[in-house]
Amino acid sequence: MASDTISCVTVYIGDVVAGGAEDDVDAVYCTLCVGTVAPSFSKMPRDLEVTANGRIVLECVAEGIPTPVISWKINNTDFHRQCILPTL
Repeated sequence: MASDTISCVTVYIGDVVAGGAEDDVDAVYCTLCVGTVAPSFSKMPRDLEVTANGRIVLECVAEGIPTPVISWKINNTDFHRQCILPTL
């Protein structure tokens, strides 16, 4: 099972004098985080029953970094948004 891996780098940019007062100096940093978050289902697919020549809507939502790509297969063959499924 994949695990989450996030790496962050913080870089000092410089000092900023706020309002012209030399005693009011703020340090400026830039932080960049990159990595991966293992995919997980936020809406699971579920079993459906359909009559011959009927219509079904398949729904699935997954989250992760990078964004997961969801694909569908029947009998090990990809199918897309609209297709006619063989009678099993």
